[in-house]
Amino acid sequence: MHGFEGSGSQFESQKMRLTGNGYPDSYVTVFEYNSLEFASALESGSSVQAQEQQLFAQMDQLVAHVKAITHRHKVDLLGHSLGTKLMQDYLNSSKQRAANVAHYVNMDGMTADSPPGGVSTLALWGTKGPLSSKPGRRIKGAKNVFIPDSTHVQVATSPVSFRWFYKFFTGKAPKTTKIRSHKGRITLSGRAVNFPQNSGLQGATVQLWPINQATGQRTATKPIASFVVGGTGNWGPVTVQSGRRYEFALVRTDNPSAPLHHFYYERFIRSD
Repeated sequence: MHGFEGSGSQFESQKMRLTGNGYPDSYVTVFEYNSLEFASALESGSSVQAQEQQLFAQMDQLVAHVKAITHRHKVDLLGHSLGTKLMQDYLNSSKQRAANVAHYVNMDGMTADSPPGGVSTLALWGTKGPLSSKPGRRIKGAKNVFIPDSTHVQVATSPVSFRWFYKFFTGKAPKTTKIRSHKGRITLSGRAVNFPQNSGLQGATVQLWPINQATGQRTATKPIASFVVGGTGNWGPVTVQSGRRYEFALVRTDNPSAPLHHFYYERFIRSD
């Protein structure tokens, strides 16, 4: 679960590390929510109970889904920053919810006097930036690890953090903390959203274009693929060549007055 003004894309690199170490792609998923609305309520001192009840019901569905596809009795959870507030409240909200969780990783977020819900907990903390100087950054009764030379976001994305939580989940070190490349054809998929609300851009169109790898100029008159986005914001999958860059064009067919957005990523080296 991501933090304030975050999204599932912050866990993109860690998911590729997990799949590179044998996790099936469908076993790793993210929970996205309107962090701006939730943080605003906390800042104003308003009750977040109504928001949490709605979010927790969605979390229950996601946990049940992951249990079903993995054929496991329990799941592993990770939360970062503001997401640790939601995760801790979720685990503390009922014994039944906590009983569905084998391990919880609290990444540079809330402290606690005990592991949330009594669940086995690993707490990872940053060591650079303004948050790192706050006193008392730990969860009592948990395994607390301070990640060297890491800022707030790096705690969620770094290979060092990955090594720690992978071993926490599995009992053994990962074979590699690198993102392993795949040769040949790979698949890409994702979500087009209003950010930071993380609501789907229903009616918008996502286009994938081939480009000159040196200049970024398009090399075709038609896109490789085009997807009209539904209410979930999901698009794809589309099959492409590993090791290449592509242009993603977000065409606001849902709102013709909105600007056309162009996105250029680093080379895709494995399914993402």
